Amino acid sequence: MAAAYRTAHPNVRAEDLLAVIPAWICYTASSVYPYEDLVLGQALLPEQLQTYAKDRHEALLAVMEDPIAATDALREGIETS
Repeated sequence: MAAAYRTAHPNVRAEDLLAVIPAWICYTASSVYPYEDLVLGQALLPEQLQTYAKDRHEALLAVMEDPIAATDALREGIETS
């Protein structure tokens, strides 16, 4: 995906693309989606949304566990484009 984005937007600096990792961590860790319905007393989440929430949480934990590896993987994708 990084290579495709880089091809479509060749003038974006690599440093700006690499900033996506910490920005994504901050956004995802602070976002209440899809839990806001539960907080507001709405109906329980559908199974597909529960699966999405679990997958998103696991992805966040994986990136937070080793953000350097995530950044290196993105850097590699950027450099190969």
